[in-house]
Amino acid sequence: MASMRTLVLASTSPRRKSILTNLDLPFVVASPKYHEDNSLQILPADLVQHLAVGKARSLMTDFPDAIIIGSDTLVEFKGKILPKPRSIKEAVDMLLSLSGTSHSILTGFALFDTKSGQVDSGTQKTVITFREIKLEEAQAYVKREDVLGVAGAYDHEHLGAVFVENLNGDFYGSVGFPLYKIAESLKNNFEMDPLFLDR
Repeated sequence: MASMRTLVLASTSPRRKSILTNLDLPFVVASPKYHEDNSLQILPADLVQHLAVGKARSLMTDFPDAIIIGSDTLVEFKGKILPKPRSIKEAVDMLLSLSGTSHSILTGFALFDTKSGQVDSGTQKTVITFREIKLEEAQAYVKREDVLGVAGAYDHEHLGAVFVENLNGDFYGSVGFPLYKIAESLKNNFEMDPLFLDR
């Protein structure tokens, strides 16, 4: 097995950094130089993949011999992207619209070899089903947790888990970093098997 290439996480998200740490591989963190445009008229699943590739490619001149990982996450409900709520009222309304229904969390990922130009990318879909949510529950929740910075107005890693009746798919993908697919890509496409890599 080849020795370790430089691995770069194109994200300053503490959550993504924590998840990637699980692979027990050395990596560096860098902020992507990329302007996200969620208004592109393409399917949400294609959009998150496009954004992940853009984030990874944006650092190519900073790391001329590295594998860069980019990732992006969107919440899709009835074919539309759910944004981050702009107010507490909008957050409550968003939660009530999701009550008793299912929605999708889409996470795009991209691995970019800056030396060869090779790119592997894809999208992980996780379906979340909410139980019925009462108005007073939604109001109490948004007072307890900062939801204005979260797409869909909830965080199921924390208190928002009380609304999740079922999660169908990859948990790590649902929180923004599909670790299984990234590990498989490192192994199959970039000769970086986390289990057998010579450091």
